[in-house]
Amino acid sequence: MSEFGRRRSVGAIGIGTVIRWVFAVVLCLIALVPIWWMFNVVFSDAGSALSLSPRLYPTSLQGGIADLSAVLSDGLFGQAFLNSIEYSTTTALLVLLFASAAAYEFAHYDFPCRRLIYAVCLMGLMLPLAVIVIPTQRIVASLGWLNTLQGIVLPSTASAFALFFLTEYMRSIPRELFEAARVDGAGHFAIYWRIALPVAKNGLVTIGILIFIIAWASYLWPLVVATNGSAYPISVKVAGYFAIGAKYPTSIVMTAALISAIPVIVFYVLFNRLVVDGVARSGITG
Repeated sequence: MSEFGRRRSVGAIGIGTVIRWVFAVVLCLIALVPIWWMFNVVFSDAGSALSLSPRLYPTSLQGGIADLSAVLSDGLFGQAFLNSIEYSTTTALLVLLFASAAAYEFAHYDFPCRRLIYAVCLMGLMLPLAVIVIPTQRIVASLGWLNTLQGIVLPSTASAFALFFLTEYMRSIPRELFEAARVDGAGHFAIYWRIALPVAKNGLVTIGILIFIIAWASYLWPLVVATNGSAYPISVKVAGYFAIGAKYPTSIVMTAALISAIPVIVFYVLFNRLVVDGVARSGITG
């Protein structure tokens, strides 16, 4: 290759790299600026962050501590935070249990109408929540489950997304592992529990984290089922700060939003590599 061609190739690679980096930085700013702005409003003097010439950095630690104390002193806010931890954790665990068992069957076993049943299950991906929320709420109400853990959690455990993700992930597990275990005398459940689940660990962690985050941010379904303030999750409680007629200072509203976002941020920071790895593996096998 001539010297001119070599320089041209290096230049083209450099431009492509620069474009990718610019695109990545823009996306990073889009994701981080709202979080930083919440933090800035909370830890600033009252009204300074929303003035005509706002500062882009916090100016008052004491003001932020006062706002945090004001929000956390609301007993229902703390109860809502604990409710969300309970709802989200229970939902994630039950989704993992049901979806992993179903995915194991769909991925590695033939039974009558397997493809039809799988297709019907995946139809749930095409149904928006607004379509099924009223009939589901009527069923929950008829069972006497309003304002209860099971009323909020159980309808969310049938996750078509989790089923699809884990089915595609488990299809990457070689059948030879199951056949070898069967030759050694392992039963159907033992193969699922001792072979399929440990091998699919990354996929299970990925879907568990995603379901936890989805459940934590869920708003419409808890709002319909929870009619008592003591049963509200954090998403419904924080929405009350933004409601028309709610006379809360902007700093208090932002403080409530910031506190509610902490678990999601922590989950992302701790487990983002596992999520990326799990999604990549399922995409390759799909």
